[in-house]
This record gives sequence, C-alpha cells and structure tokens, in this order.
Amino acid sequence: MSQTTLRLILPVLLVSVGILSIPGNGGQLLAQEDYVSEVGGSDSPPLEGSGYLHELGTLDTNLDLSGQYTSFTGEDMSDSYGGLPVIAVGFSFQTSSKVRTFLSLGYGENTGDPYYSLPGFSAEDNIKVRYVPLQLGMKVDLAQSRRIRVFAGAALEIAWMEETIPFLDDSGSVVNKSASGINSGFILTFGPEIVLGQGGQAVGLEIGWGGSKGTVSTEGHKHDIDLTGYRGRLYLALDL
Repeated sequence: MSQTTLRLILPVLLVSVGILSIPGNGGQLLAQEDYVSEVGGSDSPPLEGSGYLHELGTLDTNLDLSGQYTSFTGEDMSDSYGGLPVIAVGFSFQTSSKVRTFLSLGYGENTGDPYYSLPGFSAEDNIKVRYVPLQLGMKVDLAQSRRIRVFAGAALEIAWMEETIPFLDDSGSVVNKSASGINSGFILTFGPEIVLGQGGQAVGLEIGWGGSKGTVSTEGHKHDIDLTGYRGRLYLALDL
C-alpha cells in the first residue's frame, strides 16, 4: 500500500473512531436497532407525528362492568313490565385509532301483571321475564380527545329469553307455564366516555335503541316476545 493511500485513509479512520466514542451516540444506535428488532420494520425510525406509534399503542383491552335499563316500546311488554334492568360484563378492544370492538354477556329479569286483577288471579300470580343477552359490536370515537370520547356504535345481539305466564286450568287453579327460546336483534348506541386520571380507567354513559325479539315456546304452547326498546347504560371500563 502506497504512502499516498495511507495518508488518505488514516484521517477517515480517526474521524470515525472519534464519532463512535462520543457519549450518547451509541445509545442512539442501540435504540434504532431495538426498534428494528421489536417492530420488525425498516431501518428508518418512525417519523414524529406520523401516527404510526399511536397505532402501535392502540391494541389495549378493557374490562367493562355495566348496569342498564331498557324501557320497552311494544305496547304489550310496556303495559306488563314497563322495562327491564340488566347487569353485564364484557371486554372491549381498540382495533384502530378510532374503533373499539366489544363483546359482552348480561343477565336481566323483571316481573309484571298481565291480567290487571282479573277474577281468578291474585297479586302473586305475576308473569316473569328472564333475559341473557350476548352482544358483539363496534363503536367509533367521534371526538378523538384524550379525556372525553364520544362513541357511536352498533351491535348484534343473540339472547336467550324466558317468560313465565300463569294460566287457569280446567279446575280453575292457576298453573304457571314457562316458554323459552333463543332470538336475535340489533342495537344502536351513542354516548360519552370520560377517562379517569392516567391509569386508563373510564366511565361512560350510553343511550340507545334496539333489542331481541322472536318466538318462545314450551310443550303445547308458544308465543312471541319483544324486548326492544329505548335503553340507557352506565359502565365502568377498567384498563387491563
């Protein structure tokens, strides 16, 4: 190797060693390598404000605990029961920066008087409805705020429902007959959610309309039941 070549290469080597020895520079190189190994992306770090890091942080899961009341819109159900309280537990998942997917399971029951004190029936001869809804849906955040979210959503509901009705038999005695079945419906919701502190917990209030309806049956008897109505739901979302 000629002396001229050595004179050209030596300054470049010295400058390179000097750059690598600067405190903090190695940490930047390590951070970039960690990014490539963790995310599996390109060698270029994400641009600030590009939204990519925000997308990576949205796959969080919440445990939702809720209480709900449905006011029936059908005349028969409204006159007999008025409405139906429901408690539910569910999970919701952030599937994009604006959309959450949720799955919930609930239970509700109520009693009513379908006969309006007709002769032959006493005050204890009430009808009873039981309801176990499974809901799967999505809701979109319209506000995109760190503290207050405003969701509009839709869900498909599949529900087991049972109604027990007292009848008079041939001897004049009251006999209770229970009819049950699995039916379906849809639900539309809208409401705000407020984030509590820095822990990711939130409290929300929803109003909506919808529910399941269909036929319930037992041996020798069947009838229709309609659990649709206006509903209000208060829930607590716990960040997992």
